[in-house]
Order: sequence, then C-alpha cells, then structure tokens
Amino acid sequence: MARRPVFIKCSVDGCERNGHRSGGGARGCCSKHYYRLLTHGDPLGGRTFVGDPMLWCDEHKDYQGDDCIEWPFGKAHHGYGLILVDGKNMQASRFMCILAHGEPETPDLEAAHTCHNGHLGCMNQRHLEWETRVENAQVRPRARFGSNSPSAKLSEESVAEMRRMYSAGKASQEELAELFGITIATVNSAIHRKTWRHVA
Repeated sequence: MARRPVFIKCSVDGCERNGHRSGGGARGCCSKHYYRLLTHGDPLGGRTFVGDPMLWCDEHKDYQGDDCIEWPFGKAHHGYGLILVDGKNMQASRFMCILAHGEPETPDLEAAHTCHNGHLGCMNQRHLEWETRVENAQVRPRARFGSNSPSAKLSEESVAEMRRMYSAGKASQEELAELFGITIATVNSAIHRKTWRHVA
C-alpha cells in the first residue's frame, strides 16, 4: 500500500501553501513552486502569478534582518523593482516604504535606500526611509550587512559552503537548515541570493 504524502509549509520564503516532503524531489516546495523549479531550475523562475508581488510585500514589510532582500519579480531597466498598484506601475521599494512606514508627508518624497542597493532591487524595509530628492542624492555611509550585522546568523564562509553543498546535490534545504541551525526560509533566501548577494 502506497504511503500518503506528508505535507509541510512550502520552503519558498513568503509562500503559505503546502510543500511536499515525500520523495525529496520537490525540495519542500508547493506544487506551484515545484513546477517552476522543474521548468526553470529555480522555484521563483518563470512568470509572476497574480497577487504574488502584493503577498510578498505583505510578508516582508516587518522584516527585521539587516541584509538586503532582493525583489524577486519584475524590474525596470535600472534594476529597481516594479509592482502594479491600482492598475499603475509603482516602484516596488516605494510601495514597501508605504507599507512599512506609512504614506509620505508630501508626494514628492522619495523612498531612499540607506544601503545604496536600490539598483539591485533591495526591499528591506529597514533600509528604506522617506527623503527629499536632494537628501536622497547625498552620499551617506553604507549600512552594515553580512557577518558585520549584529543580527547575522551566518557568516560569508558558511553561506558559500551552503551554496556549494546545495548546488552539488549533497544536501536539501531541510538538511542545510538543520545543519546550520537556521530556518528553511533563511536557507532558501541565501542559496537563491535573495540575501548575502555579496558572497560569490
């Protein structure tokens, strides 16, 4: 008699669907992200499903880590993320700034990146603040990130090793999470370069 599949939460950060544990081939992904993994080699590859960008923003608006988190959906030619709001394209970082910090006092204020990584699609709400165009153009010190961050649970070396093990098929995301003492969502973000982008 065949065993019934065991379901867990999808291993893709921000996804609330059931992930598939049995067999191991699905790598903890739900059916939607597993299909993307098979088709594109990445559970976040392929087209964007309606509502996913909004859901992603809602899931990350209270993120408290210090690392940059990359916008996983459509981007403009300058690298900044784009999101459809009320039928119009908006810079995704501006939308995140509204969610996390409220509406700007005046419409001309910009969502400024203290990390200088807006062109790389950074969406960490802790790196965003409302500034005038003049203030946003000023040079400022870079935010602490990576192992220099006080909240870092990994080091550059451990992230590189994690990526090597995963790409070589030596460990699943679940196994890496247990080995390094972190969550599956943290593993997924690190190996798919949504965080720790500075690590080769």
